[in-house]
Order: sequence, then C-alpha cells, then structure tokens
Amino acid sequence: MYLEAKGLVAGYGKKQVLNGISLGLEKGEIVTLMGHNGAGKSTTLQVIAGLRNPSSGAITFDGTDIVRKDIGENVKNGIILVPQGRAFFDDLSVEENLRIAGYTIKSRSVIAERIEGVYKFFPVLNERHSQGAGTLSGGEQRMLSVGMALIPTPKVMLLDEPTFGLAPLLAETLMSRIVEISKEFSTSVLLVHESISTVLSVSNRAYILKTGRIVFEGGKESLAKMPEKELWDLF
Repeated sequence: MYLEAKGLVAGYGKKQVLNGISLGLEKGEIVTLMGHNGAGKSTTLQVIAGLRNPSSGAITFDGTDIVRKDIGENVKNGIILVPQGRAFFDDLSVEENLRIAGYTIKSRSVIAERIEGVYKFFPVLNERHSQGAGTLSGGEQRMLSVGMALIPTPKVMLLDEPTFGLAPLLAETLMSRIVEISKEFSTSVLLVHESISTVLSVSNRAYILKTGRIVFEGGKESLAKMPEKELWDLF
C-alpha cells in the first residue's frame, strides 16, 4: 500500500475513539471512509495527517514510517488534510489564500503556475480571485479549500466531508473535480463521505467505521450488490 495504517488506537483524553483500525490507499486511488457521526472518521484523518497522535499503531507512507510526525512535516512530504468547514483566512482574498498555501515553495513563478492550475480546475475562483474568501458562497469556499490543498501538489489528500451542506449540483461538480485531480496527478484520496451513491460513482473502494472499528472493507461492487438492510445494519 502507498499509505497504510495498522492497528490505530486514538482518542481524546480518556475517551478512546479508534479501536485498532487498519486501512490503506494505493497510489492514485480514491477510497471512501463512511460511518455515522462519532464513528471516528475525522479522528482517523487527523491521526494520519499528524494533527493527533495515536496511543498505538503504525502509519507508513511510501514505505516510510510517519506515525507521530507532525502535520507540517507531513505537508512537506505531500500529505494534505482538508478539514470540514472553513480552511482559509476569511479576510484575505482568494488569491492571497492560494499564495499562503504555497508557504513551503520558495519560487514565486512556481506558486503562480500552481495557482493557474487551481484556476483551471475551478474557473469560478479565477473570477473571484480578488474577492474576500469570507464572502464566497458555500460551494466556492469548499472549492477554495480544495484549491489551497492543491498548491503543494499533494500525493495524498485527506478530505473530510468536502460536499457537506452543498446543493446537489454543486456537490456533484466538486466531486467531479476531485476525480479529475486524482487522475491528472495520480493523487491518492481518502474521502470522508456519507452518500452511498457518491461512493459508487467516484470511489475505488470503501471502508465503513462503526464505534471506532472497521466493519466493512471492499470494492464499490460489493457495496452495490449488498442488500439494503444488510448495508444499513453496518452503520
């Protein structure tokens, strides 16, 4: 596996959230992590990204042990977390936020080139390049968050509910762009999402989390063939 977590145990203080979960991503693969609120999905992404340390378990990326490495080091190595909600500076313009996302890049010309790449995927951001990020619509804000994650040219993107609260058409547009990004750059994507139809349309595989444990692992074909009652019993 390109990115692999084994036996992760983690939580908040005395509350244990993850109970020994194992999952992995191949290069260029889109994998969805599903489960009800409180199942441990966001915690999983935070631990992999380096925002939260596990109490036990292993994480390897491209053959290198990254468990307990901080998020800054993981960003430099190409692992980018896009959290749910606002992941930008409200008072700065779209383009200023994109420039800040390239803080690890020394060349201004490279940053400019990558911003143009973001505008290619999200033309509306180019139209709004001088507009304050906090004044964008909900869909545009999500596009900006994903666009900022693209500036360091991620090898792995960890996306926490990127379409939450968006109208269906906007959600579909954003997901199609994520698929395009994964294909063009061979970027692996671990996607937290609640929609079975989205999993079936964009993902290669899926995991279902329930009370901090993996209760399902398989390809989208397995999900599609599963009886509805059996599927919902997993949540």
